[in-house]
Amino acid sequence: MHPNNKQINGYNFQEMLDAYPALEPYLYTNKYDRLSLDFSNREAIILFNKILLVTHYGIKDWDVPNGHLCPTIPGRADYLHYLQDILGDGPKRLLDIGTGASVVYPLLGSRLFDWSFVASDIDNESLLFAQQLLDQNSISTQAIELRLQNEPEHIFKYIVLENEVYDACICNPPFFESATQQLLWHNKKWKGKETMPVGTSNELICAGGEQAFITNMIKESAAFQAQFKLFTCLVSRKSTIPFIDDICASSGITDLRFVEMKTGRKLSRMAAWSFI
Repeated sequence: MHPNNKQINGYNFQEMLDAYPALEPYLYTNKYDRLSLDFSNREAIILFNKILLVTHYGIKDWDVPNGHLCPTIPGRADYLHYLQDILGDGPKRLLDIGTGASVVYPLLGSRLFDWSFVASDIDNESLLFAQQLLDQNSISTQAIELRLQNEPEHIFKYIVLENEVYDACICNPPFFESATQQLLWHNKKWKGKETMPVGTSNELICAGGEQAFITNMIKESAAFQAQFKLFTCLVSRKSTIPFIDDICASSGITDLRFVEMKTGRKLSRMAAWSFI
């Protein structure tokens, strides 16, 4: 975990319980005789996120609708902290690709670094819910502006307007290649306890999976190289890295780097590229 992450020292569940008694049904004593959270329970994670967001980031009334992706706050914050290491201090303008109903990256980035965002998504329902979260926290469109992508085959086109300039883009790409693959993961992760989908098909599934999405993203980024100082995205699969290397090389990209990020037992990477 990034050393500046607010959760670098773990979680004091007793303090959380004292402040938020509603957390009690989701806590248990682990084999080390310490309080822990049932991370296999979606409702537990949502409440846990609410507590972290209001306590450490001043974001109130956060939620996600049923069936939509529920992000992990420490992991999302880590991405932004590592990106800030590259971008440096001061005001920044970012594009969040696929912001989802939780609009979590813009919310965290605005609180952590006072960054401003354009946040796009192909699902209008997600954006309507995201706008409610922004309104509840009195966040203006100058700080976070939501835009609907009406052409799902595109990533930057129709979202990035002429003469707009961004310091970077961020993206958590769809991970699965098919609904079958997503279901197998679902059953394994939630151990048969969670029957409700943990994300929409738009959030989780892309023909060709993560590899295909990032390939398309890199190819399309070439047409917008003058408007972005840096392009970034999350890479969950280590096997995707060689394909990113190849597509960047064939696209004439010489500035490509990977930043490893580890939260708990999960290891992911941020791919970052530019055309300088």
